[in-house]
Amino acid sequence: MTVGQLKYQGKKIIKLVAAFGGKLRQMLAYRMVANCLGYDTYEFALSCRSVDDYIDNLWAGGMVAGAVFLDNARLMSWPATAMSIELRSRIEFNKKRVKLLSAVRSIDKKNRTARESAFIENERQELRRRRLPPEFKES
Repeated sequence: MTVGQLKYQGKKIIKLVAAFGGKLRQMLAYRMVANCLGYDTYEFALSCRSVDDYIDNLWAGGMVAGAVFLDNARLMSWPATAMSIELRSRIEFNKKRVKLLSAVRSIDKKNRTARESAFIENERQELRRRRLPPEFKES
């Protein structure tokens, strides 16, 4: 699931709650979707996203059937060490990416070079492109 898809699903949850007369804060909805993917918080899910803003599902396939764990062997092998190592490298990469992006955004628009402006515009386009899952995009 991409970051845009996570936000899209969170907004769908907010609309569903609102249809029944309730109120749900946006960050709580995002956190609910992140929890479904196996992350503790939305912020941690963002820090573990891949280079192309993809957030992996941490649950092993077929781990839960109904509300019952299938077997202890599968439970004990989760989470995988390889996934933990990969997540650590992603966290380090995302720290550098956020630092670079925030440094560029802190520059006043008038003082930005064409390359810095193009970098920010490219980031906006990428997020816009990933906002809706392909099956929901209008043709």
